[in-house]
Amino acid sequence: MLAICEECSKKYNIDEFKMKGERARFSCQECGNIVVVAKQKDDSRAPDAASDFAGSDNESA
Repeated sequence: MLAICEECSKKYNIDEFKMKGERARFSCQECGNIVVVAKQKDDSRAPDAASDFAGSDNESA
């Protein structure tokens, strides 16, 4: 995941799997600003939910 400092625009490549919680924060090495990153939500369940919804429409009809 790409994290960008809002103050100086320095880019950081963050490995989500090494994050212990849902969010992490660190100090920018260039300017000292606190950068807060959050794990990206897993969108892999979205197609399943859509197919379940479509299936429930067919059953009620």
